[in-house]
Amino acid sequence: MGSDAQPAPAGERRGYDKGTAPGEDADPPAQDADIVRRIRARCPDNRFEGGSDDELIQLFKRNKQVLHRSDEDVIAAMTRPR
Repeated sequence: MGSDAQPAPAGERRGYDKGTAPGEDADPPAQDADIVRRIRARCPDNRFEGGSDDELIQLFKRNKQVLHRSDEDVIAAMTRPR
């Protein structure tokens, strides 16, 4: 029986939309941390202040999925002055 036939362990993330194999993290923690750092550094009005890093990365991922753009473009859209 192959690994695809077995259910994923509870809480395991599989990034099929990003082309990663089962069992691999879709976004390494270091990459997530870098994205959060870049968003917080570029935000002119601190609109993300008070939210957790996990909430911010989830917002980033939703925006990326909707916009179908590069990380840099999504960060620019999220940090554009209002």
